[in-house]
Amino acid sequence: MSIILANTFSPKMVQTAGKFWVEPTTLAKIREFLDNHGNIISIISHEITAEMLQHLGIPEATYCRKNYTYKPGDVICCFVPNFKGVEWDEIKEQGFKYYFVCNNQKELNGEPN
Repeated sequence: MSIILANTFSPKMVQTAGKFWVEPTTLAKIREFLDNHGNIISIISHEITAEMLQHLGIPEATYCRKNYTYKPGDVICCFVPNFKGVEWDEIKEQGFKYYFVCNNQKELNGEPN
């Protein structure tokens, strides 16, 4: 299982059919999840978003523009920006929405499939 840090989720990431769980969450729950899992891969495609997430306590969120294809068992920690600008004050005020995305909710609880 890989933990993917992303600032978006797209159906293009999925090449197999099936159901997916999209679960709203909090920054604290993502931080706790990351603390209990390894193999973290960042695909944060906006530099300012990566910097802001690092400032918020997610140092693993590094800027990396690359394509990703979902593999069964992976969990995506998705940080969706609520901001459009690049000014620090605007970003800080608007913040993010946070989601877990996976094909089996058991991954979120660390249970085997």
